[in-house]
Amino acid sequence: MGVTSKIKMEFGMRMARHVILKEIINGCKKNLVLSPLSLQFMLNLVASGSTGRSLEQLLSFLESESISDLNKQSSQILAITTSERSPMSSHQESMSGHQRPFSSYSLSGIAGPSISDHQAPIIGFVNRLWVDHRFPLKESFKEIAKDVYNVEVRTVDFVTQVKQMKNEANLWAKRATKGLIKKFLPPCCFDKYSMLVLANALYFKGTWGPTFETSRTCHEAFHLLGGATIKVPFMTGGSGSGIRLFYGSFEGFKLLKLPYKNDQDDKQFCMYIFLPDKKNGLQKLIENINSDPRLLSGQLELEKVELCKMWIPKMKFSYHIEVSSVMKELGLTLPFKETGRELAEMVDYADSRKVRVSKLIHKSRIQVNKKGKEAAACNDLLSEVTSGPDVHLGPPPSFVADHPFIFMIKEEGSGVVFFVGAVLNPLLEA
Repeated sequence: MGVTSKIKMEFGMRMARHVILKEIINGCKKNLVLSPLSLQFMLNLVASGSTGRSLEQLLSFLESESISDLNKQSSQILAITTSERSPMSSHQESMSGHQRPFSSYSLSGIAGPSISDHQAPIIGFVNRLWVDHRFPLKESFKEIAKDVYNVEVRTVDFVTQVKQMKNEANLWAKRATKGLIKKFLPPCCFDKYSMLVLANALYFKGTWGPTFETSRTCHEAFHLLGGATIKVPFMTGGSGSGIRLFYGSFEGFKLLKLPYKNDQDDKQFCMYIFLPDKKNGLQKLIENINSDPRLLSGQLELEKVELCKMWIPKMKFSYHIEVSSVMKELGLTLPFKETGRELAEMVDYADSRKVRVSKLIHKSRIQVNKKGKEAAACNDLLSEVTSGPDVHLGPPPSFVADHPFIFMIKEEGSGVVFFVGAVLNPLLEA
């Protein structure tokens, strides 16, 4: 059964918008991409292990009334990210009643038939929790993690197995994202004081309905924010193609909606590209979006038209950020402090007053080419114990993305945003 109700993910979206605006204001020259879905999902799990003021603050920021509501939302997210080609279920990852060695994990749904064999996007959303043997999880939290969030739990020794832990986590991320993200744990991200690592990996690969022809790829100028220009490969379409796309022109920007091919009735994924009218208009656009988040909701009225010219640059890049600092800037502070047993619902540990969330690491990577989009995101949460209408009048419009723009991938029925980001230089991969 498909998910028909809209899923509220405002805090995940607010974090993404905040990061993009902050980076642009600070003169960032690299491309940006985050996954509001992954960020929201991980915070829901943290909230399910919280009590007291920390839980109250999390519920407020996540715009929810109870843990039960958050768990329901997370179940809906899992339903959207699950299909017959999803990663294998937990019972398939057991061997003779014991957990299989990490190296033997196989994400069969992700590593299965190629995208050319299917009309529907291939999605993988897998979750792991590594916990130090000194700090066992409470059974109640373990049940929620497994049954509601589909999190697989591994027990490790953070004192003697730090290197092995990092290797396993990076191998897991590589497999979970089909090699898009090879290393997502930064150096010295945990030590003997670490308690647990929560991580998820989101993988998405789809083919656009209006396929770009290889023969129509061209190298043209892309205008950077600083005024310089570079030559980049553009996928082109438009005039004479007979393809009509959803398009709109608004105050200060244009919007193009590219649907992905799909043979499933319950899901429809689209990529939205928000292109400023001015070549240096990216900051103004994200400021307007922050002032009116509805602009990034995908609910603007679009017309179905045949464009006279359509240029979209090929791109492949990743972005890494320590998100807990962003959350503090937005006012979510209590889960990152020693708050007096308020995260005690997670861990069965005598001195749980000192339990706090220390870091939330987020890494995403996307690849856009003529066949569509391939994208992945990983989160790593570290805890530690410390002492439109089909009408258009007038000449056909153009959509030439030859300067920095904003994009997002969204599932239409639920309203869930898988990825949102900004392209500042299509040639930069890091």
